[in-house]
Amino acid sequence: MYATRTIYEQYSAMLLGYIYEVVKDQQLAEHYLAEVFTRLPLELKNQQPDTNIYLHLQLMARKLLLERTDAHQNDEVYLPATQNKFLAGMTTEQQTIFCRIYYQGQSTAQVAASLQMDEAHIRKILKEAFAAIRKTT
Repeated sequence: MYATRTIYEQYSAMLLGYIYEVVKDQQLAEHYLAEVFTRLPLELKNQQPDTNIYLHLQLMARKLLLERTDAHQNDEVYLPATQNKFLAGMTTEQQTIFCRIYYQGQSTAQVAASLQMDEAHIRKILKEAFAAIRKTT
């Protein structure tokens, strides 16, 4: 319990910001944050000693968000409820590929197969999406 409280005090604000950027709803983001920290004690038992805690929390949050996303189950492109400034700077194709990989957790091979494109082309578009993000900041 002490470890969970310490981790919460150190990382909850950053994780809440991360979740909020995806769902764009403060109350929903807080709900997901509470779920992540409810599951944390079980996760800590299986965690390697040299694991980055914040990265592990982000992965837990992403997994939780994927479990709750109906669009993921229907294989539709999931975009956050409100476009953020980073996605707004991307083309539709870049948004589609970026969101499938980073919000839905698909691999480049899975995206290439579902969009009937070459995997090298998917990686190229993903690099362009990151360039658009860097340009926005």
